[in-house]
Amino acid sequence: MEIHVRSARAEDHSRLVDFTRDTFSWGDYVADEFPRWLADPDGAVLVATDADNRPVGVARVVRLSSAEAWLHAARVDPAFRRQGIGSRLNEACVEWARREGALVARLLIEEWNQVARGQVEKLGYRGTARWGYARRRLTGGPAIEGNGGRRVPGEERLQPVDAGEAELAFVAWSSGDMVQAARGLFPLGWALRQMTVDDAVRAARSGAL
Repeated sequence: MEIHVRSARAEDHSRLVDFTRDTFSWGDYVADEFPRWLADPDGAVLVATDADNRPVGVARVVRLSSAEAWLHAARVDPAFRRQGIGSRLNEACVEWARREGALVARLLIEEWNQVARGQVEKLGYRGTARWGYARRRLTGGPAIEGNGGRRVPGEERLQPVDAGEAELAFVAWSSGDMVQAARGLFPLGWALRQMTVDDAVRAARSGAL
């Protein structure tokens, strides 16, 4: 099959719905986010097409900083897999990022997805950091019984940092164990880029640091 890659168009939406609705057990987010992605000036949505110009694969690339690009939402119609479509889309996304001035392109793959990991390793990607998601139940409160109960403070309490302390907090973070394990990256939703002191200041001003 001859593969062509082009920019996505609004009329591609219904076709993307066809082959992305059952990507995961819970469905997929690509079709829902597609209209917003098309309108985003900091990114591009690319599709691979068949001989009739119908999309059979899709991927998105977005600028996270002047030098960093993030690749995600790569999907290929199950009927067209194992034909190099995912690799072609990846290469096209990297080329877009290069034209935009990016020096590095990153992506995230679940550890269990050996097929996708093998594919990107062949394209020259290397693992830099492993990320996990966990929850911990706090103990010790608050606990209120009825309307007259007494609020009990938690045993573990976070202390907010104001904007004046943000730079010091950033220095402490950037010289600690966490920054080494994370390679200096921090999450923006499901995307990751290098953290800067400005990020710490913005977080402090919004009460999130």
